[in-house]
Amino acid sequence: MITIFHVKQHPFNKKLKQKQIFLSALILLHFALIGELKAQESWFWQNPNPQGNTLRGVSFSDNYNGTAVGDFGTIIRTSDGGNSWVIQQSGTLETLFDVSFSDANKGPARYES
Repeated sequence: MITIFHVKQHPFNKKLKQKQIFLSALILLHFALIGELKAQESWFWQNPNPQGNTLRGVSFSDNYNGTAVGDFGTIIRTSDGGNSWVIQQSGTLETLFDVSFSDANKGPARYES
């Protein structure tokens, strides 16, 4: 013979469990918001500035001057070591795969048609 016991939960325990779940969710939300605020103090969104195309190659002629190339003829240049970038006109919509600069002003870019 099998005897089955059913333990009935007291209504007070059910309310206590609901309060625990609510407080846990509130604490998690609090830490999530604080973490997000702290991240905003030190990080900033840089992509897609100044553009959002995929970059395929980059070349620096020295510690400050660099050029990056990519999809749709994208060319961007920096003169401050990569802290800021300026879009340059390439005259093509071909994907530029690579670039090589020997000085700050002259360098070829490779594409495939």
